[in-house]
Amino acid sequence: MRRRERDIQVFSVSFLDVLSCALGGVLLLFLYLMITRPAPANTEQGFLVPLPLAIRIDWDKAVDIDLQVRDPSGELAYWKHLKTPCGYLMRDEREAVHRNWEVYYCVDVHPGVYEVYVHYYGDTVGPVHVRLTGELFPADPQHKQTLLPKSCVLSVQNDPPAPGLQVACFELQPEGDSFRLIER
Repeated sequence: MRRRERDIQVFSVSFLDVLSCALGGVLLLFLYLMITRPAPANTEQGFLVPLPLAIRIDWDKAVDIDLQVRDPSGELAYWKHLKTPCGYLMRDEREAVHRNWEVYYCVDVHPGVYEVYVHYYGDTVGPVHVRLTGELFPADPQHKQTLLPKSCVLSVQNDPPAPGLQVACFELQPEGDSFRLIER
């Protein structure tokens, strides 16, 4: 009897099925590990890295309020210019119904004076209550320093032109291996 010579196909359909199942299993394993891995103990909830400085405003109505921060570089972070040499304006919220907040944060601490402004771009009549909170080293209980929460009321009539109404001014001064927050 004569033997048949067949071409051996390495990439047959069944072999590709095995490879794709193995790849899918590895991807599911990585996804599971990413979801179940606990966050590092020194990070604030919602951030993946510990931030040295976070400034946040919240307001009570569905209007456009803007957070503006002049940092030690002298640049103003606002809705058109989100990134400065010292920090970032994380979001510019326009007329949100359920999430009325904006955040400015720094990844590295920069000593100097920070001026915080809010600007009311709305055209509705009536006051808007804005609350400012700021924290230096928010995720580190030993070095955490908080700006006293401040509130202000904005309306179309009393809101000055850009950069807006100044609601806080503070200075970060180096002190040993840390920084000190001094309100002005």
